[in-house]
Amino acid sequence: MNIVKIILSLFCFLLPLPTLGSQSLSLDELVNLSLEELMQVKVVTASKTANTLSDAPGVMSVVTAEEIARFGANNLFEVLERVTSVYMTGSYMYPQNTLAMRGDLITHHDNHILILINSRPTRETMFGGYSNSIYLSFPISMIERLEIIRGPGSALYGTNAYTGVINIITKEDADEDSSIAVTGGSLHTRSLEAKSAFGKGDFKVGGAVKTFEEDGWNFHAIDEVGYAGETRYGEENYGAFGFGNYKNLKMNALFVKTKQDNWGNRTLWEAVPNAADIERKFLDVGYEHPFSETWKVQLNATYNDNDWQVGLPAGPSHAKAEDWLLEMTHFISGDKFNWLVGGTVYLLNGEIKTQTGTNPTVFYADVEEYEDTWYSLYGQVDYRYSDTLRWFLGGQMIKASGNQKFVPRLGIIYNLTSESGVKLLYSQAFRTPFRAETAIETLGVLFGNPNLRPETVTTLDLQWFYNTKDYQLSATYFNSVQQDLIRRKPDPTSQANIHVNDGEIKYQGVELQAKWVYQRKLLVNSSLSYQINEDDAGQKNYTAMPNWMAKIGVSYDFNADLSVGLYNSFFSSSHDVITKFPNRQVVNPKPEAFNLMTFNVNVNLQKWLATKRPVLFKGYVYNVLDAEVYTPEYNRGKINSFPDRQGRGVYLRVEYNF
Repeated sequence: MNIVKIILSLFCFLLPLPTLGSQSLSLDELVNLSLEELMQVKVVTASKTANTLSDAPGVMSVVTAEEIARFGANNLFEVLERVTSVYMTGSYMYPQNTLAMRGDLITHHDNHILILINSRPTRETMFGGYSNSIYLSFPISMIERLEIIRGPGSALYGTNAYTGVINIITKEDADEDSSIAVTGGSLHTRSLEAKSAFGKGDFKVGGAVKTFEEDGWNFHAIDEVGYAGETRYGEENYGAFGFGNYKNLKMNALFVKTKQDNWGNRTLWEAVPNAADIERKFLDVGYEHPFSETWKVQLNATYNDNDWQVGLPAGPSHAKAEDWLLEMTHFISGDKFNWLVGGTVYLLNGEIKTQTGTNPTVFYADVEEYEDTWYSLYGQVDYRYSDTLRWFLGGQMIKASGNQKFVPRLGIIYNLTSESGVKLLYSQAFRTPFRAETAIETLGVLFGNPNLRPETVTTLDLQWFYNTKDYQLSATYFNSVQQDLIRRKPDPTSQANIHVNDGEIKYQGVELQAKWVYQRKLLVNSSLSYQINEDDAGQKNYTAMPNWMAKIGVSYDFNADLSVGLYNSFFSSSHDVITKFPNRQVVNPKPEAFNLMTFNVNVNLQKWLATKRPVLFKGYVYNVLDAEVYTPEYNRGKINSFPDRQGRGVYLRVEYNF
């Protein structure tokens, strides 16, 4: 073993596994390929067209179905915990709802991340960020790969593609075996997941369903008036995904529903148990028409329906947002250039109503029924100047809720040698104010502001990458500035808080990644990232997020019937929210550094059971070290922290393929 491999084995700054085209690769197939071939993986998120990872105009990670199977997971939330620069968390009101990327964590609404399903946006336009139903209920057996952009994506995808984009690419192979799996384990977990597909000629149809229920872990904390209490954080999750393809016509549909026990709408122990009940529906119908070998048009109609219900002191509150996105995109290609131009019409409507009963002065939240229309135009030119130099230029103009905003993106990719290169990327993104921020009415507590401007972020990425036959390395420096942030501040006229545009935050950091495959059996996958942020008053670590994350996974394939995977994610200590909330009370433990370790074993029982089809036994342990995890109370700041993770959980899964 040479010195380079020794260094790699010590540091293990490793990239996630890709797939080659749309085909999922086994481990044996994977290690027989050189990294040059692996780097020809086609990803679509960064430019809406297929590119290799090295040519993609963005800083990206890819997680494959093979990787998910080897390291295990109960849900998408646990898979994303392993991604570079990602901190998964939640709040007292919405557990497991928030993805904080590159230190960006402002509110418990997950509105700085855009989730795509097969490159089509799933948005929730009332609050802009109820993602837990997707994180917890999406059938992960249908995932072919995840494409994650770290950095802005609004130039192509619009609002919410602010700090990052998560694209869930699903399996479409109609010849794939059908399967059914049952899982049981800690916290009285009961889960069922099944998938199937069928194809004949140009016609393909398939899908998957998932249920996951558990009684929950014991949440205990001291509230903002000094009272100690505890409750069970149980959850009920249901999801169904389906697809249908016929020639150039494609359809994707998703239904996800989650009901999570929580602390409440405030950090107070109330007499009545609290829960958030969130349901989302998604439907996309797309048609692609080629006019010639160099010109094609893509038409999409995308429907998002979101229902939210939560208990408030005045009574149950129900929010509904129902939206249609109509989009047309033209793709034109030449010998040295690719050009795309498109536009959208976004039709929005919804409302929030609280059943106040006989006491309307008690805490409640209302938004009057509304209808709104957003418009956008976007485009991008991608030009290959030579074999070593490629540049691109693009942007999007959007008109939404009385605001008009243009965000550009540009960059160059330069190959230093056949094995190395650099990317220099400049991009902006925006997050349009959502209806709850412009129009909510919560008597004596919070009011909307119709004059809000979009939040904006400007990011510079500089990445160096180097790859050979056996390993791959990359290092990224990022620098971001967020402006016109939407915050809550006291309003002298109403004696309540009001949403305002106020201040800016600067972020910068470094992300190291690498990948190492050794002797066809061993796969090591990891990353190391560092970020620091500062507000416009010079206060460092304003968002309170950990500065350091170090993530490493090792998977070993003993033979065709047995593999094990161990993954550990280290997070340094989170910071005190006193920088953001000077009056916070220290009533719960300080958030310390922790290791979140998982262990997974896969055993094929087909030989022992003498069955015609594989029978897989999977053992999965979450939080192996039983770490006690506290996170800063970053949303209201009345207290310093609260518990954020369950303890050790052991789960057994049996899967039959037919």
